[in-house]
Amino acid sequence: MLRSVFKDLFVLICGMATSALVAVLLHLIEKHAQVAIYTFSVWFVLPIGAAACGALAGTGYFFGAYVAGHRPTAIAKGGALLVGGVAFVSLFWLSYRSIDVEGRPLSELVSFKEYLPWSISHQTMSFRLKGMSLGETQEVGAIGYLVAAVELVAFSVCGLLSFLAIGSKPYCSTCRKYLATIFKQERFGEDYRTFEANTKEVFNTIRNSGIEAARRLHLGYGSDRSSQSFRWKSTLWHMQCKGCKKDHFHVTADEFNEDKWYRIDHFNA
Repeated sequence: MLRSVFKDLFVLICGMATSALVAVLLHLIEKHAQVAIYTFSVWFVLPIGAAACGALAGTGYFFGAYVAGHRPTAIAKGGALLVGGVAFVSLFWLSYRSIDVEGRPLSELVSFKEYLPWSISHQTMSFRLKGMSLGETQEVGAIGYLVAAVELVAFSVCGLLSFLAIGSKPYCSTCRKYLATIFKQERFGEDYRTFEANTKEVFNTIRNSGIEAARRLHLGYGSDRSSQSFRWKSTLWHMQCKGCKKDHFHVTADEFNEDKWYRIDHFNA
């Protein structure tokens, strides 16, 4: 239990570090280039800027969990959401600390508690279409609170999603370590029935004859290079636990659709 708490703390510290770094970088870009990346949105409602920045800030959780061999816990997930919210608010604080009014720091004239609602309600919105400016609104007033709330949620949730992505990585529950990839072998094909039969045959060969036989069998299928005519991909994985050195073998299958590969879960073994 205590070990898990320490690992939670380590993961959160890593996430705090990347969140702080991203916040500082966003502030510097906003200050020197006059571009607030985290406020970008599509169709006025999809906060892609805040989502992307939050996901980047959350990469520290992923790498911290990987190094510590730690699975996401409720404490770590809650902490990641909280840190994400604080990191987003810190963007306003960094701006507050960097503003001068007639040669005096703004922080000497008003408190951050007074500045924050003023800053949110005095935002303006600019519109662009294919890079061309279409104009800018007046100050948005109370709508700014809704905009800021949506951006805060997007920033925090996408930071958490970066963390949760570690859950899809193969894991040795005995040693509590993530598996390292020793090799992967990809084969591509265009005929579904042949692909299905070959993939299942590789499954059975792993179980009955071992990885070397499965590797030779898999190597004889289809092509080792992708092309537009190949819609199916099977991947033979050899993974190993860094702790107990136990080997793990499995096959994954993917379908190419709309310029992207999608995992076919019912083929995995």
